[in-house]
Amino acid sequence: MGNAKRAFLLSILAAGVLLVLLWWAPLRPARPPTGGALVVYCAAGLKGPVEIVARQYEKLCGVSVQLQFGGSGTLLSNLRVTGRGDLFLAADRSYLDLARGSNLVAEIIPLARLTPVIAVRQGNPMNVRTAVDLLRPDVKVGLANPDAAAVGSIARDLLQQAGMWAALEEKTRVFKPTVNDLANDVKIGIVDAAILWDATVSQYPELASVQVPELAPGNQEVTIGVLTSSTQPTAALQFARYLGARDKGLREFSRMGFEVVEGDAWAPSPEVVLFSGGVNRLAIEETIQRFEQREGARVTRVYNGCGILVAQMKAGQHPDAYLACDVSYLQDVRDLFCPATDVSETDVVMLVAKGNPKGIRRLADLGQPGLRVGVANAQQST
Repeated sequence: MGNAKRAFLLSILAAGVLLVLLWWAPLRPARPPTGGALVVYCAAGLKGPVEIVARQYEKLCGVSVQLQFGGSGTLLSNLRVTGRGDLFLAADRSYLDLARGSNLVAEIIPLARLTPVIAVRQGNPMNVRTAVDLLRPDVKVGLANPDAAAVGSIARDLLQQAGMWAALEEKTRVFKPTVNDLANDVKIGIVDAAILWDATVSQYPELASVQVPELAPGNQEVTIGVLTSSTQPTAALQFARYLGARDKGLREFSRMGFEVVEGDAWAPSPEVVLFSGGVNRLAIEETIQRFEQREGARVTRVYNGCGILVAQMKAGQHPDAYLACDVSYLQDVRDLFCPATDVSETDVVMLVAKGNPKGIRRLADLGQPGLRVGVANAQQST
C-alpha cells in the first residue's frame, strides 16, 4: 500500500526488510470469491463513484456488493454497535484510524484526497468570496453535522482555529447529516452557501467551489478498510483492490473530480516476488502461506545467499520485496526500494555435532588438528 505502483506490502518477520511495489501480474482468470454479498459502509460523499464501481465489479466477478451510505461518523458509530460488515469507506482517514484503534479494521488502503471548500450556486449570486462572508447576515449558510459527517468535523476544527466557529454555528440555518443533503440544499436555494468537499461540488453542475485559506489545511485522505468482522476477508480485499486500481475504480473517482492516488493496475490474483536470504526460510514460510490465503495472492519465493541475491538485483532483477539476513546486504540495493525496516535479529553461532564430541567451546577450538570446519562463502553469505 504506498505511493507509485503499490497495492499491498508484505508483513513478514525476518532480519531486515526492504519493501518496494512495482507491478501486479494476473496469474489466472478471475474467480468469484466464495461467500455471500459484500457489505460496504460508505461515506455519503463518495456515493457517486463507489456506486458505479460496485456495479461494474458485480458484473465482472459475480459478487453482490451491498452499499450502506451515511456520514463517516454515523457509520463508525453503527459499526461499533453492530460489529458486522466487510468494508468501511470513509471520507477522512481519521475515522479509519479510530476504527483500527477499536480493533474494527485490519488493512487500510488509500484511494484519493478531498479538500473542504465553500459551495455556492453557479455564478455565485451572493458574491461569497471569503470565509468571513459566511458571517454576513444576508448569506444563508448550511453545514454538515460535525458529529455525523467528516467535512462537518473538519470545518468545525478549522474554523475554531480561525476564531469563526462560534459565530458561524450560531447563524447557521441548517445542519445536515450528509454532504449530499447539503449540496441539494444549496442547489435548490434553501441555503446560499455550505462547506462541502471539492469533489462533491464537482458532481453538481449547478454548484461552484470557492476555495478559502481557512479551509485549505483540511485536505483529507479517502481510505477503505477491511473490517475485522468480515467473514470473507479475501473477497473484501479483492473488491478494495478493484476500487483502488488505477485502471478500474480510480478512473471513476478521477472522472468525478477526486484527486486520486496513483494506484496499481487491476489483477484478480496478484503476484508478489520475494527475494529472501535462505536462513529466513523456515521462519517466514508459514506466514507467507497465511498471507497468500488471506490476500488471494501468490508469493513467488526466491531463497539464496544474500550476496547472490544482491548480485542478481544489481544485474537487473526486480523483486517486490527483499528480506536480508544481514542489514549490510541492503546497502548496495538501497536505492531500489523504500526505506528499510528492521524486524528481527539473530546471533551468529558455531554449529557442532549433537553432544559436541570434539568439545568445541570457543573460536580458538576450531584450530584443533584434524578438525574439519565448514564456512559459508564470504562473498555470497553472511
